[in-house]
Amino acid sequence: MQVAPGLVNQVGYLCDTGERLTVSYFSHRGAAALIRGETAYELQQVPAASGVSYVGRGVILHGKGVELLVDTNGSEQLACRASDSSFPRTP
Repeated sequence: MQVAPGLVNQVGYLCDTGERLTVSYFSHRGAAALIRGETAYELQQVPAASGVSYVGRGVILHGKGVELLVDTNGSEQLACRASDSSFPRTP
């Protein structure tokens, strides 16, 4: 899939467990892609009281500023922080 420059923000995150994640935000589609290890998750944006939220395949992302919470199937929750200073902050 080709996407025009500026329509995708790719952000690297470092989690409190030491794990690294990558999230690509497709704001023009209201979607995101989470890369965790060898697994990719396609997520759709959902309304959030503040910040942004995405859901899909048992994964929930909630981000605000440089912080990201990742909930996987309700069994694991990761607290992560953007590790890339060029990351455009979410509302």
